[in-house]
Amino acid sequence: MCCLRRPDGAMRLFGFTTGADRFGHFDVKLGKDGVDAFHALCACDRAELPSGGRIETESLLVLDGTDTEALFAAYADRWAADSHARRRFAPPIGWCSWYYYFSRVTLVDVIENMDWFAARRDEPEFSKVRFNQLDDGWQTALGDWRGSNGKFPGGLARFADEATKRGFTPAVWVAPFAVEEGAAVAAEHPDWLLRYAAGAPVSTMMWREGHRVFALDATHPAVLAHLEALFRDIRALGIDYVKLDFCMLESSAPDVAYHDRTATRAQALRRGFEAIRRGFGDDGFILGGTMVFSPAVGLVDAMRVSTDITPYWDRPGEHAEAPNVPNVCRNVINHAYMNGRLWVNDPDTLIVRDDNTKLTRSEVELWERAVTFAGGSLLLSDRMATLSPERLALVRRALAEAGTYRNASPADRWERTVPTLWDAEKGGCRARAVFALDATHGVEEIANL
Repeated sequence: MCCLRRPDGAMRLFGFTTGADRFGHFDVKLGKDGVDAFHALCACDRAELPSGGRIETESLLVLDGTDTEALFAAYADRWAADSHARRRFAPPIGWCSWYYYFSRVTLVDVIENMDWFAARRDEPEFSKVRFNQLDDGWQTALGDWRGSNGKFPGGLARFADEATKRGFTPAVWVAPFAVEEGAAVAAEHPDWLLRYAAGAPVSTMMWREGHRVFALDATHPAVLAHLEALFRDIRALGIDYVKLDFCMLESSAPDVAYHDRTATRAQALRRGFEAIRRGFGDDGFILGGTMVFSPAVGLVDAMRVSTDITPYWDRPGEHAEAPNVPNVCRNVINHAYMNGRLWVNDPDTLIVRDDNTKLTRSEVELWERAVTFAGGSLLLSDRMATLSPERLALVRRALAEAGTYRNASPADRWERTVPTLWDAEKGGCRARAVFALDATHGVEEIANL
């Protein structure tokens, strides 16, 4: 989507409302007197066109208006309709293992936190915590998802059983297209790997211990059968929620040679998600992550709309999309118009702890207000037993107010790269949070505007 605004406030929005076959993007050249050149483009990715075949662009919507948020909402509603968005589930509330334990997580750690919540189920706020999400750290290697490492005796089946018998819905992290160098699937099925035109397997990122990460070719029929069977088996364990990560691996490399030479990157990504959905079932909850949005509309129930949260504010010299608090906040509020229209927005987890963190009290409170105002998913990610009473009070407030804020938007969208004035509806009124994202790192909430 691209929106242009004149000094008098008049706006014109250009937005693709479908994206299953081609990535859409815009090439805009601005001059001192306005727009010098404007191109709306659909990527064909050098896909072969069969004899007698045809190419169709994605659908492009053009809207004019003067009310920014009404314009963005109208675009998202049309996008959702044209791409058959699911809109099936309320924002999930739960706990995630990643942001305290990271890859060091063990089954003992997960059970400790399950028991902490279970012991407080009679308290109104904690009765809302439904999901227990096991993140990265349980697998033997990226790509080998049918076994677990020694930290998780009994594997996913044991984890799911421990969660279920405590009254939680088990959820699990999977990177469906990622294959770590040395993984069994890479050795056993080298023909499943996505390759460059020259023949070498695609590798665009490194993993732990210096291992390269390859990608599955989701245009290969055997890969699609593998993904469908894998997620059918995961669901059969009683796991009703999956968090999918590193999905960009399927579509981010240039000059690849897909098994199906007629496929574009968008089609490859879409086919992979279709296979996952077939296997996981229509009533399973799928969270997409680290991916281009368009091909996932209609297949996922929630979408990560930001970079990762971090237990520090930022770091000198970081790139423009580096994981840190200001960037997460920028992503969350600028994508807020998608929430409840295309899917449930996932702003990443709420972390409030005062151990294993460099965030100050005011920075933690700012992030808690941001997650609450955004109105999407709410997953906690601290070691609950170590929270101080002061920090636990922030958790209680977030849980108490979960789902009470709707239709968040930035009041200063056109004035700042990182918006600081966030509005949302609450109880029939408009509330505003003022975020000091470049100064004191605090937040002030003003209700009933």
